[in-house]
Amino acid sequence: MRAMKMLAIMLTGMSLGLAASSWYLWQALSLERAHNLQVVQSRRPAPPAAVATAVLAPVKVAAPAPVPARPPQDAPARETGKMAAVRQQLDSLQDPGKRAARIADIRAGLQQGMQDGIAYAGITPDEAQRLLDSMARTAVDSMERAAQCRLTTPDCDVHVATAPTATSFRIETEGWLGREKMLRLDTFGELARIRNFSGQLPADQALTEAAANELARAMAEERDRDAPADESSAAFEQRLHDRAARMLTPEQLAAFQQREQLFKP
Repeated sequence: MRAMKMLAIMLTGMSLGLAASSWYLWQALSLERAHNLQVVQSRRPAPPAAVATAVLAPVKVAAPAPVPARPPQDAPARETGKMAAVRQQLDSLQDPGKRAARIADIRAGLQQGMQDGIAYAGITPDEAQRLLDSMARTAVDSMERAAQCRLTTPDCDVHVATAPTATSFRIETEGWLGREKMLRLDTFGELARIRNFSGQLPADQALTEAAANELARAMAEERDRDAPADESSAAFEQRLHDRAARMLTPEQLAAFQQREQLFKP
């Protein structure tokens, strides 16, 4: 139970590498994270059923002795638990049967959840099937790279660790799908987030639909832009911030950054 809970938490961090590449790859890993959270919740013990009891006369009972507070788990123990969860995840991904099952689960979730984005990008049914296959495999490949990095590198930067997988996916997919369709797919995902952010602004600060589309396209271009293989997570986030700063007022930018933290995987 504790290992599964820790695994779900670790998957949140692992998703950064995918988010840094593309919205749709981040969504693929989000499905995996949601699956593990669901497993954790399903394993929680059910509350005891109510039992009818007879009404008895009040009886004086001595107060129970105070229970000593449980000491907080020390940092080394927590870190050991995290690494055990990552090891469990890696072992599962390297088991051929379990790996195939996770790819199939992620693909099924993507097929159900990405229909609007696929239509927005003008992707044909045949292209969609090929894209979903590749996305699901890439998501699992990135999860494996992230787990290996965490187990072998104390200060693992998941963005850097998974960048080669995401870059290979983008180059290969652009070859047969085309860059414009990929950008439109990314733009669709960004647009949903930006509309959400804009809806939280005061009426006089809200983005117009044209401005929202322009910002979404800019964020998609930044995510898909060729960048150094060793670009850190902080450098990537700064690049997005700098691009948004050229398009938003200071008040809008502050709200945008705050909202991005909520969406940060």
